[in-house]
Amino acid sequence: MKSGAKMDLTMKQIKMFFQERSLEGIKPGLKRMKQLLSFVDNPEKDVEFIHVTGTNGKGSTVQYIKQGLLANQINVGAFISPSIAGLRGHIWKDNEYISEEEFTSLFQEIYPKIVQMDKEGNQPTEFEILTTIAFMYFKKYVKLAIIETGMGAKGDTTNVIEPLISIITNISVDHTNFLGQSIEEISKEKSGIIKTNKPVITGVTDDRSLSILNEKARLKSAPIIRYEEHFIIQNIQIYKEDLFYELNYQEQTYPVQLDAKGIYQINNSALAIVSLVELQRQGFPISIQTVLEHIRTVNIKGRFDIIRQNPLVIVDGAHNVAGIQAFLKTVNHRYNNEHKTLIFSAFKDKQIEEMLTILLPHFDEVILTSFHHPRAATKEMLCSMIEVENRRVNFQTIKKIIKNIQDNHKQTTYFCTGSLFFIKIIQNYLK
Repeated sequence: MKSGAKMDLTMKQIKMFFQERSLEGIKPGLKRMKQLLSFVDNPEKDVEFIHVTGTNGKGSTVQYIKQGLLANQINVGAFISPSIAGLRGHIWKDNEYISEEEFTSLFQEIYPKIVQMDKEGNQPTEFEILTTIAFMYFKKYVKLAIIETGMGAKGDTTNVIEPLISIITNISVDHTNFLGQSIEEISKEKSGIIKTNKPVITGVTDDRSLSILNEKARLKSAPIIRYEEHFIIQNIQIYKEDLFYELNYQEQTYPVQLDAKGIYQINNSALAIVSLVELQRQGFPISIQTVLEHIRTVNIKGRFDIIRQNPLVIVDGAHNVAGIQAFLKTVNHRYNNEHKTLIFSAFKDKQIEEMLTILLPHFDEVILTSFHHPRAATKEMLCSMIEVENRRVNFQTIKKIIKNIQDNHKQTTYFCTGSLFFIKIIQNYLK
């Protein structure tokens, strides 16, 4: 659908609009975002926010915070990126994402401004429009919302808010075309969400990153709460179906149990609990005991997620080197003595060769594949990066992979990873 004057739009037309708009890619900077928000009377000024950035773990941390708030009867919005539940799955109120009717109505409200900006050659991006709709929605329904950044830099579309708390989960190399090639450059960009006098909570432990975050926090007079200095994780116990650990923070010890297989969820949940303690300190009616009782039942979709039992199929949205390393830690701890088959696909602008180099030694069979998306790595790209051996390493179409899984001829556990978009496709097929 081309931008035009028509206002009575269907959800199908809006989806087509976003598909076309996504081809314009990423355009860092906040000028367009501020224009859109001004057109709808700056809804972001009427909501309190928690702002979450980092290379990995953002989505899980958001979910743990959200469920902790809901357990305490606090209505909450959440802006998720990327979404594995389609276009509307970016925008949530409590445990439901925005309705088709509401999304359509809010899009049509802002559509005249999009048309105007398009005519001026200042086209807003897909993500800018989505973020604006999210803020409009939150203004109508909630007082508090958790915002996950896109790339998570100072020029990120979401970085127009003044949060109660900023959270930086971790920092490693990703989005190098936009954030920089070195860990120092990326850390400087991600530190952009630190705001004046607003506390920042971080799981970052790398000294190079920490020195940059500490300096930014000092310049902004922002209290910084750091993992291994201000809060500590200890007594980790890994069971067949869940995890247990103790979190020490502010001279309190919190026993935490998680219904999660991914060991990396220990750090994400700890960040969430520390954030909820900080919100309690700021006056929110939060019982941490209630948080602990409910956080154990949180299931994070797409993160070491078992989607089929016979044969066992596990999907994990790891899509960069740090994510793959965290994924492998759980694979090797929980499935070390089992026959393992890796199914891998990724976007072509990711660190594919590095990810595959790390992954290959840990699996008995490796299946490469591709999917329908303009950013997807092709068969030729993938096969040029590693030596394809017809037996242990090979390329298959997704349809063939799904048929083999459904026929269940092999005694193996399947692990699908490399891209959130890809694992969503696998999930949809196996449903």
